[in-house]
Amino acid sequence: MKHDWIPLHRVGLLEFGTSIDRFIENGTATAIDTDDSTGWLTFAYDDDSIRVHVEDRRIVSVACYEDCLFNETNLIGIDFESIVKLLGYTPDGSPDVIFIDDEPQQVYEFEKLGAQVWVKDGRVTTVFCEDGN
Repeated sequence: MKHDWIPLHRVGLLEFGTSIDRFIENGTATAIDTDDSTGWLTFAYDDDSIRVHVEDRRIVSVACYEDCLFNETNLIGIDFESIVKLLGYTPDGSPDVIFIDDEPQQVYEFEKLGAQVWVKDGRVTTVFCEDGN
C-alpha cells in the first residue's frame, strides 16, 4: 500500500492526534512494543512497513520504512539532495549520527514539516512524521 504524507497532518489514513482504536479493531494495527524513554506504545501497521507511535491512544508519530509519498514521489530510497529539493526546506542544523546494526545513519530534522529523515549511504531509509508539537 502507498502512504501519502501531508506534513503536520497525516500519513495515509493515519491522522496525527486521532485514536488508534479503529485501526486495531479492523486488524490493520497490531501492538508490538512500548518505548521506555517516552512511554509511547508502538504498533505495526500495513504488514510492518509502518510503525505508529501512540500516546494515550492518540497517534503522535508515524515511521515509514517502505513508502512515504510526498507530491507523488516516494521519499524512501531517494538521494538526500533530492529530498531537500522536493521538500523545499533545508534541515535544521547538522545531522545526528545513529548506528543501526553497526552501520552509521545520518538523522536530519525538518521541524517546520514535522519530519525526521534517516539517511544511509546518501539514500533515505526512513522518514518519521509527526504533527510538529
